[in-house]
Amino acid sequence: RQLGSIVDDQTVNCLYSEGLVRVHNGKVLPGIAESWDTKNGGRTYLFHLRKSVWHDGKPLTAHDFQYTFKRLVDPKTGSRDAIIADAIKNAVPIIGGKMPPSELGVKALDDYTLQIDLEYPADFFLLILNAGVFYPVSSDYVKKYGKEYASTPDKLEYNGPFILKEHKNEESNVLVKNPRYWNAKAVKLDKIEMLVVPDENTALILFENGDIDVARVPSTLFDKYSSRAIATGGKPEWVYVNTRKKAEKPWLANKNFIKAIGYALDRQEYADLSSRGRDIPLTRFVLPILTGTKTTYGRDYPLSFFPSRGDKAEAKKYLTMALKELKLNTPSDISVDYQVKDDPESRRAGEAIQSILTKNLGIKVNIVPVDYKRIWASMNEGTYDLSWAGYAADYDSPYGYLTLIYSGHLLARRTGYANKDFDSLFDTIKSTSGKDNIFKKYYEAEKILMTDVVPIVPSKILRTAFLVNPKVKDVVFSFVNFQFDLSFADKE
Repeated sequence: RQLGSIVDDQTVNCLYSEGLVRVHNGKVLPGIAESWDTKNGGRTYLFHLRKSVWHDGKPLTAHDFQYTFKRLVDPKTGSRDAIIADAIKNAVPIIGGKMPPSELGVKALDDYTLQIDLEYPADFFLLILNAGVFYPVSSDYVKKYGKEYASTPDKLEYNGPFILKEHKNEESNVLVKNPRYWNAKAVKLDKIEMLVVPDENTALILFENGDIDVARVPSTLFDKYSSRAIATGGKPEWVYVNTRKKAEKPWLANKNFIKAIGYALDRQEYADLSSRGRDIPLTRFVLPILTGTKTTYGRDYPLSFFPSRGDKAEAKKYLTMALKELKLNTPSDISVDYQVKDDPESRRAGEAIQSILTKNLGIKVNIVPVDYKRIWASMNEGTYDLSWAGYAADYDSPYGYLTLIYSGHLLARRTGYANKDFDSLFDTIKSTSGKDNIFKKYYEAEKILMTDVVPIVPSKILRTAFLVNPKVKDVVFSFVNFQFDLSFADKE
């Protein structure tokens, strides 16, 4: 589980596993921990576990969670999501190989009490515990199966509402109700079959024929199904600008050029062209639909740095300034490659960006479709010019976005960005108390990024649209961790 992708796998993981807590409909509910206390000003959590068992009847204890957390941060495990544990005491130096996993601030005080010490009082800590990488792992299973652990359903342990009965790679998953789940009485479905249908149009036909109960709506057909579809979730989609390529293409590191792109992009036009109205414009760095202090983060702390319809006059002003600084004569002297995923929807979205930037700036934009894995490889290597990128939230907090751009962290590395003022302010968040005070600093940090022209240009909020059989009730949709949760759903 610690090797899984947080969002890609979570839709299935949340069916057969459960962590200390369960986030359901945006609320943190007791999971395997029936209660918890905090002390030391929020730097220490004491989780009191209920008496529950694995699917094979063996007791699930605090020692299993201690093993799980230390396995996650151990460099030998190689989890790409280990950094999500950075608030836990000593996690960062352990992940970096500078300290042994035994020093992690997680300790089983007895079979049913788990103590977790944090580096700072993280207001989002309970939220991250809903991520699949924190779901318990049995050391017995890991030791017994070694490299084969979790390779087949019989080599994986279960403690959630369902058990994975069958797994056919790239075909289907079949789950059956787990009678030993502590809250089995709340689980209404006896069986769930999840089909892997690569072509969304094919899945739509299956849904219309009554062969499946839930299906995604292709973006090309969203306008046709918008009255029936549930457009849910949302992750920011950005245009990355690789400032590390300034020797070869100096305009990529020019802030006025980056700002020109930001103003030239008509986000409403882009959302309409690329998704037929499914997606919505994004005018800031942090996802505005996150939970705020009173309503949503976007409503509580409004920020539309770039107009949703763009601003051609501002775009041309900043482009003129960039050309002068770069000693170039005309916009056509600037050429950029824009890499996108090599699939029909992504190519169509890329062509929309190409059209808008070419029309509004007069620069040359070449579309470069590449394999999905190559997208991330080129970012790490620094070989791209402009790139499509999205980010699926690990937890419902601005911190999860802002930490990405801290010097040396993921997005900062991929774009070559650094800002000492942002880093200094962000550091103070860790010693700030009070939700209102913390969110004010989130807001100030985001404004620093936008004002300083971070080379990550917001474009739109990418949503997913589903059709659901009216007979299926209590499906929970989310934009963090999982797309939808069928754990407590029912069918008439």
